[in-house]
Amino acid sequence: MQKSTSITFLVVIFLLLTACSAGSQKSQTPSAKSPAAADLELAAVVEEVVQKHEAVDEVVAVVLNKHISTAFKVSGFHRLRLKQIRREVNDLIQEAVPSEYTVHITTDKRLIRDLKKVARDIKANDGIALPQTQDELEKINKDMHG
Repeated sequence: MQKSTSITFLVVIFLLLTACSAGSQKSQTPSAKSPAAADLELAAVVEEVVQKHEAVDEVVAVVLNKHISTAFKVSGFHRLRLKQIRREVNDLIQEAVPSEYTVHITTDKRLIRDLKKVARDIKANDGIALPQTQDELEKINKDMHG
């Protein structure tokens, strides 16, 4: 009787220690981002505004968490004026959207491709940006600034 009680006691202690250590591991994991809703309507407005510029051939825009990420293609002799065109497009966007938004602009071909992928992912999820998509967009925005 004594032996079975001590074995039971040891099993209970073992289970308590195992349960406590499992709980502490869960609390140490970083908190994941929750899915966020993108503003597809404002993104469409930004795309329309940028497309009105005569030098812009193609544009993609994503609006998420008060950030407007815009990428556009410029071809031909217009490429000689890229810096000026980016400034003009930035001014057009600033006039069209509320001032609380941060605008990110690029004409880099790799970033255009990456931003198109992010826009497709968001549209495929009915306007919801999953945590992985948000991370990709943050990386793109960081790359836009050098």
